[in-house]
Amino acid sequence: MLAVLCNFAFWRLLIALQNRDVRSGFIPARGRWSELRTGRIPHLQDYWTNGVWGDAVALSLVDWVVFSALSREGLNWWMVLFLPVGAVCAVAYFKMATRDERARKGMDWWFVSYIRDFRIVGLGITTAGRLHIMYFALQSGAGFVGLTLLLSARMEATEAAIGIAGGILYGAAFFADKLQGHFE
Repeated sequence: MLAVLCNFAFWRLLIALQNRDVRSGFIPARGRWSELRTGRIPHLQDYWTNGVWGDAVALSLVDWVVFSALSREGLNWWMVLFLPVGAVCAVAYFKMATRDERARKGMDWWFVSYIRDFRIVGLGITTAGRLHIMYFALQSGAGFVGLTLLLSARMEATEAAIGIAGGILYGAAFFADKLQGHFE
């Protein structure tokens, strides 16, 4: 249960930091038009993955399963690999999310590109965006541990079912975002 509370608290902190970035003028308010863009700036809550269904619900299920299995199985030497796995996933996510094609597309709750005369003149990562990269690393590492425990049959059937349900829910949220044009 502690893992679920920590995940939810982390997710709420991302929203609080996003709201701080809005108050400071770093990103426009939710639903407002950007002065530099011809569209609204999507906020964390406008994504299926970052909104309630992905990060708050699906990853809470996965985190609960991973930490439930760990509390029963104990720590093992290979689990330190969650650090490099999480770091590699976070770097890959950062590179994908900040590539030139995406920067030209626009900005959202965590990545801001400033374009004038059809040229990128500046890039910025919001406070919430910086924290989200760390969150992504931790969740990727937890997913690695959970998948390894699942594939090595070191989870109880209920844990496995809940973990798989969380993974499917997150996958559905990801594809819903893809259908809405996010992550391009």
